[in-house]
Amino acid sequence: MEGISNAVELQICEVRACDRTEATATVRNLRGSVFRSARFRRVSDSPDPIDLELTGIIWYGRAVDEILAGHTALVTLRGAAAPILRSGNLSDGWQSIEGCNA
Repeated sequence: MEGISNAVELQICEVRACDRTEATATVRNLRGSVFRSARFRRVSDSPDPIDLELTGIIWYGRAVDEILAGHTALVTLRGAAAPILRSGNLSDGWQSIEGCNA
């Protein structure tokens, strides 16, 4: 991972499942390569810090360890902030989460 920026950002497109500590969502990668185990500390529509870990990535039907910039994937995020994630749309806009690769 040498030479790869640690700053990452995912746009939440659709939250498919969510409970108190885990969310499964379709996301679009807005910045850098995002690796499994990335940690997210900020959500775009809240000033409060969050703590979510990217624990799984499905890209075109197969499990992978990375989402390249500009690509869309189905991801699993774990942490207490999972319930604050929401699906986006044209009228309300899209939520994004920011963090860094671990």
